[in-house]
This record gives sequence, structure tokens and C-alpha cells, in this order.
Amino acid sequence: MNYIVAVVNQEQNKSGGLYRWAVWLSVFVFLARPGELFPVLASIHLGLLSYLFVAGAFFFTNGIGQVEWKGPQKIMLFWLFWGAVAIPFSVWPSYAFEQWWTVLFINVSLFFFWLPIVCRQDQLITFIRAVVLGIACLVILMLTGEVGEGRVSVGYMYDPNDMAMILVTVCPLVLYLFLQTSGLLYKLLWGGLFSAVVLAVLKTGSRGGILALAVALLVLLFRSGKDLRMWHRGMVVALAILFFMSPAADTVKDRWKDVLSGEDYNIAQVEEGGGGRLSLWLSAVQLAAKRPIFGVGVKNSQTALGEEYGEWRTVHNSFLEMLLDLGLPGLVLFSLLLRNIWQSSTRTKIDGGATLSVVSFLKFCLRIALVAYLFSAFFLSQAYSILLPLLLLISYGIQKTEVS
Repeated sequence: MNYIVAVVNQEQNKSGGLYRWAVWLSVFVFLARPGELFPVLASIHLGLLSYLFVAGAFFFTNGIGQVEWKGPQKIMLFWLFWGAVAIPFSVWPSYAFEQWWTVLFINVSLFFFWLPIVCRQDQLITFIRAVVLGIACLVILMLTGEVGEGRVSVGYMYDPNDMAMILVTVCPLVLYLFLQTSGLLYKLLWGGLFSAVVLAVLKTGSRGGILALAVALLVLLFRSGKDLRMWHRGMVVALAILFFMSPAADTVKDRWKDVLSGEDYNIAQVEEGGGGRLSLWLSAVQLAAKRPIFGVGVKNSQTALGEEYGEWRTVHNSFLEMLLDLGLPGLVLFSLLLRNIWQSSTRTKIDGGATLSVVSFLKFCLRIALVAYLFSAFFLSQAYSILLPLLLLISYGIQKTEVS
């Protein structure tokens, strides 16, 4: 009997290990996108292979049996369902179906595939490390690659603004690893990566990204509590001064001068229907008013605006993108997911009356990451970004850790 139990436990450990490796691989592939960064890997279809690997491991290890069908999980399913419902009402149904299948469905299913891995505190921290290391690859390639004139990015899927949004959202998680880890080597690793992320944000030249970074640094600076000591605040101030005085910040300074002078293309010629953000936002609201329930379909906002302007346009605002794509119901579902993350990061009571410093500081860093995401999302069309499922997973992991 003991032999049978030992064999069963051994098989469970093997299957659990397979599932964890599948999750780490898929997290890395969908964040770092090695197939796009290295052309030699493009023919391998790493994204599809890693997706099938984690999907198979999820069902093989009965991961679906560990999923609780409540809260944000239900909202994610409703979001996916509403995207499908809106397809027949889209301005371009075939394209809406393609985007629903390849973007919304993939992100929602990855959320569920990764969900069981964050239910324990040790695995939640490992999950955060996997996310940060995936972003670290982008940062290293971005800072060490060939640099031309102007703003810097990496890969063909990430433009400078997209990179800035990813980096400022993940930056608080890097800080969490730096402050919570022990050992000089790990301190140097995470501290160096934190500095590199801040530098990379500046080199993107993204005004929305730099604004989100400034807000995150201000929250860190003035945050009260024992989790952030005086030397932590001093480090934040020193880094801010160092980087904002460096040549890497010159591009950002020049772009902000245009905004303050009123000469920036986002502000100028709004009434004449220019291609700046203010003009696009106004057009998006007017188009959404014509289709308030079903919208124009998943990722069809750029097509709808293209018909308005005579060429392809993106709305440059995630909330308006969701409103235009999936109508008011889509915007409500999107807002509810964000609200769930915020609530998880601001709850102070833990079942049993205990306070876990590790979890407490992680909640604070998640809150900063969400603030950075919201500021960036206000200037970018990234409503379907993988960042939202990642933040939801961390918030879910925090809830599970608190009640365990």
C-alpha cells in the first residue's frame, strides 16, 4: 500500500513539474517574443508550440480542476463571450473573428492556463520572476542593440510606446524582487535590472511612459509605512535625478517641450481633423455613440477610424478602444477587471488576523504597477495586452495567499 502511495505521489510530482515548466516557457515566449527578436527562430512558431505545450500540461495535470469559476474568472469569460457576440455586428466581421481568435481568446485562455501556478506564495514569487526575466531579455536587447537616431525599441511587434508601457508596468515588480530578496548577488541582479528598466523607458522617448514612470516614482517616494525605508526612498530619488539628467532623457524633454508649447501634433489641428490623439479621441467617441451596444468588433476600431480618416488609424487610448470595439458592455467588463486588481492591492485584512509583510509589500507594488498601466493605457491602444491577465494573475495569487 505504501508503495502504491509513493508511486502516485511520484507521478503527481512529475506531472506538476511538467506543468510548471510549461508555464515558465509560455510566460517567457509570450513576453520576450524570441521568435520576433531572432529571425532564425521565426519558422519554429515558438508561440504556437508553447501555447499547445501549456494547454496540454494544463489539462493533463487536471489544472482545470483547480480553477475557481468566480470573480475575475467569470468576468474574463464574459469578456471573451461578448467579443464573440459582437462579431456579426462588426464593420469587418472576418477580421473581427480573426482578432477575437488570435488575440482575445489566446490571452483569456493563457490567463486560465497560468491560474493554478499562482495559488501558492512560493510559486507566485517564481511566476513574478519569470515575468521579470522575460522583460529583462527585451531590455538587454534594447539597450545593447544597434541604436540609430531618435527613439529606441526592440522587435517589430513593440514600438517605443508599447515598450514603455510594458516596462513601466513591470518596473514595480522588479523593485519588489530587489527589496524582498536576500543575498548580495541577487540584490545586484534585480537592482541592476531596475536601473536598466528606468533607463530603457527614457530611451523610448514615450511621453506617456515617462509620465507613468514619474507617477510611480512619486508614489514610491511619498509612500508611508515600514515596508519602504528611508534608504529606499533615497535610492529612488538618486535614480530619478541621475536618469533625468542623463543624455537618455533629452528626447523626452524635447517631446514635452512641444506639448507645452502647443505645437505638438496631438494638440494642433484638432478642429481640422488632424491625426493627433485629441482628434482621434473625439472621432472615437462619435463613432462609439453610433454603436453603443456591440461596438465595431474586436480590434476593428483601427478599421473604423481608417474609414473616417482615409487611412489606418489607432485610437491611442485603451478605454476608448474597448468602448469602440465592444461597446459599453465591453468597457464595463474591462473596467471591472481593473477594479478587481485594485481591490486586491488595497485590501488590508487577512483571514486569521495575520499580516504578511511579503504579501503586504507585493500588494503595494501591484498597486503601483496598476497605476502605471492605467496612465500608459490612457495614451495607448493596448486594451488586449497580455499585461492585464498578468496583473490579474498576481492579484488572484495575493488573494489565495492571504486566505491559505
